[in-house]
Amino acid sequence: MSASHSETCLIPGPRPPLAELTWSMPLDAFDDPYEALRGFPTRLSSRRYRLGPKLGRGAQASVRAAYDLRLRRPVALKFLATPSQPGARRLQEEARILAGLRHPGVVRIYGSGRWRGIPALVLEQVPGRSLKDLLERSGPLRWREGARLLEELFEAVAYVHEQGIVHRDIKLQNVIWGRAGLRLIDFGLARPLVDPRELTRPGQVVGTPLYAAPERLQGQDATPTSDVFSLGVSAFRLLSGAPPFDADRLDRLIALLQHAEPAPVPGLPEPLADVLARALAKDPRERYSSAGELLRAWSRARQRATAPRPRRLRPRSRALTRR
Repeated sequence: MSASHSETCLIPGPRPPLAELTWSMPLDAFDDPYEALRGFPTRLSSRRYRLGPKLGRGAQASVRAAYDLRLRRPVALKFLATPSQPGARRLQEEARILAGLRHPGVVRIYGSGRWRGIPALVLEQVPGRSLKDLLERSGPLRWREGARLLEELFEAVAYVHEQGIVHRDIKLQNVIWGRAGLRLIDFGLARPLVDPRELTRPGQVVGTPLYAAPERLQGQDATPTSDVFSLGVSAFRLLSGAPPFDADRLDRLIALLQHAEPAPVPGLPEPLADVLARALAKDPRERYSSAGELLRAWSRARQRATAPRPRRLRPRSRALTRR
């Protein structure tokens, strides 16, 4: 889901009396966050949350800025775009996944419930802009700055993979960058690696085709290696300004993924270019097995690319003297 964040936060107005606020269970009070979410209050009251402007909207959900009057902090409320039973199950699955993740590079969840009968999540409001907005406003990043930022993104996704989760929709729109650092958002399509509850039909393609691995567009299941490909597309686009493969129709995009090779990123040092090429390998067996492996390779390549070059000592010329 696309998102556009601004640096501004909502300013709270007069607070209602304490007895009128709708109270909720803090997730940190439970050893098992999954159990906390199952017992979370179902009603999100306008007496507690003041809605603000829309932050983003996708096919599955929309996100509004809000202010928590009780805890006096900005939050984001994520609603189903079209209320439905499958959509509600997806949103609840997203809540369960986020409740089990604790990493500075992953958006936090504060609670879940229903807002005027519509299922909703209460999320951390991350001040900043998406990497897509950053790219459109400022153009491609210089490789030194981009390599450092991408290392943060790889670290966040590596943590997600270590927890047994596949994101399935990594793209520049779903990465927010601002004063608080980097956040990976929108886990609406994320799934555990081993989960008998499949919420998509066999062969159904989910995610964003422009960032999807070739095997995903052919209907194969998502794996950490397909997330690695999406990270490769994100890195390529952030550093070059354009996606490695682009087409106006899905069949043409699939053909490019199968037969074409991306152009080199201008000015990218060879160690980093080699890592990026492997992340974008067409065969998933030739890619890095997870974001953790990609992170380690990228970090080593970045150190090599930024290391000062040793100075060559030139032989001193001997002056000719007359006897």
